[in-house]
Amino acid sequence: MRDARELDGTNIRSRIQLLPERLTGLLPTDGLFTFLLTVAIVYVTVVSIQSVRPVWADGLQILTPSMFFGVAAGYAAIKQDVIRGNLMHLLALIVGCVAAFWLTASAVLGGDRLQLLNNISVWFQRSLIHQQVSTDNSVFVLFLSLLTFLLAYLTIWLVFVARRPWLALVANAVVLLINMNQSTSDQYFFMVVFLVITLLLLVRFALAENVRRWRRIGLRFSPDLGWDFMQAGAIFAVVVALLPNFLPFARPNQSLLTYFTSANSPVSQIQQRFQTLFGGVNGNGGGTYGFFDTSLQLVGTVNLPDTPILRYTLPNILHADASEYLVTEAFSTYDGIGNWQRDQAIPEDFAPNQPLTPSPTSTQPDIYRVTFLVTPTGGQRFIFAPGSGAASFSIPTNVLLSVPTREPITYMSASSLPAGATYLTTGYVSTASISQLEKVSFPAADSKDYPQQILSTYEPQVLPISPEIAQTARKVTQGAPTMYAAASDLETYLHANFTYNTHNPNPPAGQDATAWFLQRRQGFCTFFASAMALMARSLGMPARIVSGYAAGAYDPKTNSFIVRGTQAHTWTQIYFGQYGWINFEPTASFSPFARALPNGQTSGPTGPGSTPVSTPPTTQRGRTGRSGSSTPTATNGVMGSVTEAAIDTSVFLLIVVLIGLALAWWWRSLFQRYSPVAGGFARLALLGAWAGVRPKRSQTPKEYARELGVVTPLHREAIERVGALYSRERWGHPLDLDEQAASERLYQRGRSGLVAAIVRRTRRLPAATLKAVLGLGRSVRRASSRP
Repeated sequence: MRDARELDGTNIRSRIQLLPERLTGLLPTDGLFTFLLTVAIVYVTVVSIQSVRPVWADGLQILTPSMFFGVAAGYAAIKQDVIRGNLMHLLALIVGCVAAFWLTASAVLGGDRLQLLNNISVWFQRSLIHQQVSTDNSVFVLFLSLLTFLLAYLTIWLVFVARRPWLALVANAVVLLINMNQSTSDQYFFMVVFLVITLLLLVRFALAENVRRWRRIGLRFSPDLGWDFMQAGAIFAVVVALLPNFLPFARPNQSLLTYFTSANSPVSQIQQRFQTLFGGVNGNGGGTYGFFDTSLQLVGTVNLPDTPILRYTLPNILHADASEYLVTEAFSTYDGIGNWQRDQAIPEDFAPNQPLTPSPTSTQPDIYRVTFLVTPTGGQRFIFAPGSGAASFSIPTNVLLSVPTREPITYMSASSLPAGATYLTTGYVSTASISQLEKVSFPAADSKDYPQQILSTYEPQVLPISPEIAQTARKVTQGAPTMYAAASDLETYLHANFTYNTHNPNPPAGQDATAWFLQRRQGFCTFFASAMALMARSLGMPARIVSGYAAGAYDPKTNSFIVRGTQAHTWTQIYFGQYGWINFEPTASFSPFARALPNGQTSGPTGPGSTPVSTPPTTQRGRTGRSGSSTPTATNGVMGSVTEAAIDTSVFLLIVVLIGLALAWWWRSLFQRYSPVAGGFARLALLGAWAGVRPKRSQTPKEYARELGVVTPLHREAIERVGALYSRERWGHPLDLDEQAASERLYQRGRSGLVAAIVRRTRRLPAATLKAVLGLGRSVRRASSRP
């Protein structure tokens, strides 16, 4: 029989030493396992970046090859002897830049490297020189790919050359935590895996350092020491990773939370700078407020995070409707390609509660109390009002007034508002009924109901509308008797024949993006709003598009309406003489706006204002926002509870399975240095101690096996047989192969009997404990009753 030592690390190392010196020189000096753990740490970090939901940007699949390029470059750097010092790091940086550039161009721009160079030049001028917000994600993907390369390269260097694994782990942990903070999905799994691998690497690295020192001073040590260390380290890592799940939850420090979420904190400053450099990326806060800007561009894909942005309540529930949209800015000028711009505007400051404009005809004021749940990124100061326009705000406000029309077109606070900031806003909600709107005629040159500034600004003047857009509008509205009927036909056409989709290819370069949308019949809200506004203009209606948020979903826990990042929205407004701007909802999967009826009620089963104002806010009233949102009815509440219970049960079962695996690993690792017979008898002795029969120093193995048989009579023969085989191996002749196989079967039979005895003992434990407590109580009472 071969010596068991042939299977340990000593034999493996001796075989490696027989290889040619050139090959052994390429192997990791600290062992292959240490190298694999180091690579695994970087890989978990990279996968956490790719798993952020919503995704930072398209093309993140290149981060995996970027990481392996970095690992290869780092390993080549530590193994070569030709180039040293900063020159080697400079060459590695050049290699990383080339690899990142090549991968980004291939993944994002279809291999067009000249276009990527042009994008870099535009980004440099816009973001770094002019301090403007850039929405070009190709440069961000390039930056992230280079960062991944450098992270992998530096991790290999810090662990194997600088011998500073803590620095490498901290660098990767910072990236991991940033991604966990930005993701709207749960990424706790990555934290657990990262923590386990980190602890294993530290154990392995500490052992390698000590082995070096022991060999240097000539200290002898067991060749199995590394395996024992890793077993103990693995158990410790699993326990430490799972321990936080059993700790009580603590409330965050409110003062620290307020500081870090304030606009002047270092974290907020970094976020604002990041938003300026890469305004097109997504994530928790990254893409949320980046949706609002000085212009609107029709691009193929939009990613909005499903994270709460703000909430609002109704101070006077009887005189307000909670289902109104929240508007913040309006756009009037379309360039014929795919960009909407605001009018030329002048800023004007308004004091708290100062009216912004006179009250339009047939409107009612709705008052919302709005509270920000996150700090707006990029220093943005957009504030929101219900209805078709704002009447006033309870905070100092900076409003952009259109130069030609003198109307407010953008609402901003005078200073940045941090998370937790609250203000009251009053908005104008139209009460014009369908019958009233149907009586409004198309604008005419001598019409007194349409101000000339409105017509000159919101009807096509200089830039012609695409013939395809105008032709589609005439075809859809053919036979419409009134302007309102024509507008409703356009709205219905887009609802019935188009599909809402947030992930689309970019419109072809140089082609009208709105006309392209009408051909493709698929897009997100900006395309729908643009199409309706331009078709309405082609028919002679004053139209514009506005941005803000769709109505929030009612949250019974806070008795408020929660607005999430996914509800950032764009819709269409058309100017009707006497009644002003009227909201229209052209986007498919969104409910059309309800209109007032002559008796004061509203038309249609859904839409803003569809529920009587006297209805208690037990559900979200009116529209439901995006197609993915839902009204929290009783059924949804039950399903939510069931889902939460299922998740909690799954997490509990996962923890139980992990603990079971750890215990199984520990049990199998016990007495590994012993022979099969000796190890089996030692395990039976441990189980016997748990069953209440501890071995005594005076007992022989045969005597102790006989005593164990008393605990489980049905398995006495098997236990005694194991004891006899152990005694003969220890003090007699070695066992043959058949006897060793028989001892394994006998051990398993004895083990099942002892496990059953342990279970029986555990069942009696509560009753025995209660009996002991009652007996102690009786003794105390007797003692106290004695004189």
